[in-house]
Amino acid sequence: LAPIGIAFAAVILGGYAMLPAIFLAAAASALLNGSPLFYALIGAIANTVQPALGAYILEKTGFDRALSRVKDMFLMLVIALFVTMIVPTTNALSMFFYEAHYRTASIVHWSNWWVGGALSALVLTPFLIRWIHFRMTPRRPGKFTESVVTVGIVAVLSALVFGTTYTSIGGLSLLFPLMLALAWIAIRVGPRFMTLALFLMTVFSMWGAVYG
Repeated sequence: LAPIGIAFAAVILGGYAMLPAIFLAAAASALLNGSPLFYALIGAIANTVQPALGAYILEKTGFDRALSRVKDMFLMLVIALFVTMIVPTTNALSMFFYEAHYRTASIVHWSNWWVGGALSALVLTPFLIRWIHFRMTPRRPGKFTESVVTVGIVAVLSALVFGTTYTSIGGLSLLFPLMLALAWIAIRVGPRFMTLALFLMTVFSMWGAVYG
């Protein structure tokens, strides 16, 4: 559900002027995928209200797009876990009331939609904010090398853990060095490369899930 994270980032960076484009994109996507007009409009409204509410909450709570404070990361977590319930709840209620044979499945769909939306907002939105809004600040050659190497380690370990059968060395799970690499980035490298590392790890994990 990448569009959810993209929509949050668009409103946070571009303001509420981005909402009409989000509404039109959501409605067009639903119609092109064969959804009835009613579902397309309801879904488009939910997909528009969701990032608008998230951006409003962040604006009123003093959110800093630099994501350099614990408070900012906590606010992003709140948005990811709670505000992203709007779209799946709207979709599930539509299924429940207007498609009786899908009533049982609506609960399962809700959980899948919510997890996907929360993950998108938690990983993709910070990544886009940091890499679009902020210019790369000059770094000492050693610091830049450290950043690239540690992110590269996360990418390689993620590919091994989530995309291959080589998930351990000598009985030691590769998840442990992966977590250490992430901790190193968080402490030493900073939020910009942390968002990149989390994005890459998520991409590899989703790729591994899709291809078994």
